[in-house]
Amino acid sequence: MKSDMVEKRILEVDGEVLEGLIAVGQYAREEGVVDVPGLNKTIKVKNGVTVIPEVPFTFKIRRNSKTLKFLQDWKDLNECRDCTMIITDGSGNEINRELWPNTECSRIAGPAYDAASPVIAQKEIVLLPGDIIPISAE
Repeated sequence: MKSDMVEKRILEVDGEVLEGLIAVGQYAREEGVVDVPGLNKTIKVKNGVTVIPEVPFTFKIRRNSKTLKFLQDWKDLNECRDCTMIITDGSGNEINRELWPNTECSRIAGPAYDAASPVIAQKEIVLLPGDIIPISAE
């Protein structure tokens, strides 16, 4: 349909765009649940605790790019960084933004290697946001 939009993502870390973002895994800010046993069944009820997920990312690595060193330092030096996830349409017009304060990087890895079907140079990371705070773009 003509009113459909394409979604793109930009990750700012400490106010600077981190270049090479090619994939962001699905994530949800949700409420935790507990099992409550009954006579013949167990039901789930909300426990009032917000669960902040770990979020996987994939970055393309280019020659002379600062991205690889930045990602390695973020993980290896146990740094906490303030991130902003900017969601745009295909033309770059901002749709929404989310603040991710005190974000840690818990994992950095390369993709599996297969000489028969090479892939672009990339690193996969997992980020642990301290929170995910939606901010309206309007």
